[in-house]
Amino acid sequence: EDGAKVTLGGTELVAHLTCADPITTALPAAFELVQDWLVPDVAASSWLGPELVELLDAAGVRSLHATPVLARDGRPLGSVITAWPRQHRPDHGTVQWLELLARHAADLIDHRRREEAVAAARDAALRADDSKSRFLAAASHDLRQPLQAILLVETVLSRALKEGSLSGYVK
Repeated sequence: EDGAKVTLGGTELVAHLTCADPITTALPAAFELVQDWLVPDVAASSWLGPELVELLDAAGVRSLHATPVLARDGRPLGSVITAWPRQHRPDHGTVQWLELLARHAADLIDHRRREEAVAAARDAALRADDSKSRFLAAASHDLRQPLQAILLVETVLSRALKEGSLSGYVK
């Protein structure tokens, strides 16, 4: 796909790189960095390697900038990778905007992870409650069976004692 073209402060950005793209798959180290990085001229970069330079060139990318997405505790969660169709150095305002975007992304990721943790805890509690209910039902049944037999014998003996039919057996 050509991807979406986004204009930010008069600068056209190529906004089609996602985690499923071969380009971002080839940049795993970028997702673990805790500081911004910039490749103002992809073709002149020795860091990217020839295969990635070829992929980027085929996608029409001439410049890359990565902004780390960091959790509140500083753990790297990923990166916002911005690509330009020409050699480019983002201005201060663009970098600030990308950092804001990365902070919002980190907040959303953390929020989603907390929601998933709460859902997992709720599911575990529901499973535990179901296990408890099944145990109590089985234990209740197992306790009632012998108690019912004891109650039945007690009832029969009480009636027999009242009627006097057991008077020769009981002292």
